[in-house]
Amino acid sequence: MAITEDQWTAFDRLNPGTIFRLGAEGGVAAGTTFILFQMVAAGLSEGAFVVPLRMIAAMPLGRDVLSAWYPAFAPIVIALGIHLILSVLYGVLFARFLAAYAVRPKTIQRLVVLGGLFGTGLWLTNFYLIAPVFGWYWFPLGTSAWVQVIAHGVFFGMVLGGYVQYRSAETGKAETSI
Repeated sequence: MAITEDQWTAFDRLNPGTIFRLGAEGGVAAGTTFILFQMVAAGLSEGAFVVPLRMIAAMPLGRDVLSAWYPAFAPIVIALGIHLILSVLYGVLFARFLAAYAVRPKTIQRLVVLGGLFGTGLWLTNFYLIAPVFGWYWFPLGTSAWVQVIAHGVFFGMVLGGYVQYRSAETGKAETSI
């Protein structure tokens, strides 16, 4: 499906608040699909669907959270909060990138692929640059690289790209018709 010039013109004309909102919404949508996939994958491979949440919670709470004996409730709540904040942040960064550089893929599929590349870049950055600096070795060592490529590229990035494109076209029509 081709993206019409009117849709991109509308996207370019969106005000910064709308771009922020689109990115935040996209981040929540993508973050939700991402964490659900991560939990299902962990449940199938490790028998404990809360492992991804424990890994996230271990960032501020320390690696003891990764142990099965550690109570799960508080780490799950903390992990969901951290994950939501990061998902919104990454969604806003993606939307701002599209707006700032007037990125104009010719089809929706190309924007979804661009989102997938963004998600894969997040994985590489977070797991192999940021995590080692802070001593969070459990991210690169405790997960399957293929699962992470799929999780970040498909279930976060591609969902984010598709959501931002769809909502920007929809919102742009409404804003430019006022």
